[in-house]
Amino acid sequence: MRTTPTLTALLRCAFTVCVLAGVQLFGGVAHAQSQATTTLLVIVSNKTPTPTMTNKDVADLYLGRTRHLSNGQMVVPLDNPAAAPIRARFYKALTGKAITDINAYWARLLFTGQSSPPQPMADTNALLEAVRTTPGAMAYVEQSQVTNPEAMGLKVILSIAAP
Repeated sequence: MRTTPTLTALLRCAFTVCVLAGVQLFGGVAHAQSQATTTLLVIVSNKTPTPTMTNKDVADLYLGRTRHLSNGQMVVPLDNPAAAPIRARFYKALTGKAITDINAYWARLLFTGQSSPPQPMADTNALLEAVRTTPGAMAYVEQSQVTNPEAMGLKVILSIAAP
């Protein structure tokens, strides 16, 4: 014998569908907000003569493939602390690799004596001070941390959109 759904059963089903749709909708909004991008700036002292830089040029410097710019200028890449979230975002945006892959890459190079990783600094203030005072120093910071680079004695050589 076939039964007809009651009004209560239909309403219960409709309510469940609405709740699930709402979770999906609001979950998607939260996910989209967590995927917002920030701009990372690669900076040097405004006294450092720098040619036009690309992502590949900066990646080569930060992965130890070269220590010089195309104009011959020696570069000292500086890094953020190992646990800083900006570090993982920078390497992901620059190389497409997770920070664990970057750490493994440097472990191999260190073990074989081929190169050493960029020197990590204590915090953003230490990075900014080192870039201002160390000839050839290069670092990366969030755009919100450097609102007026020129006034701080800095020059932006590359902007990178990072998740």
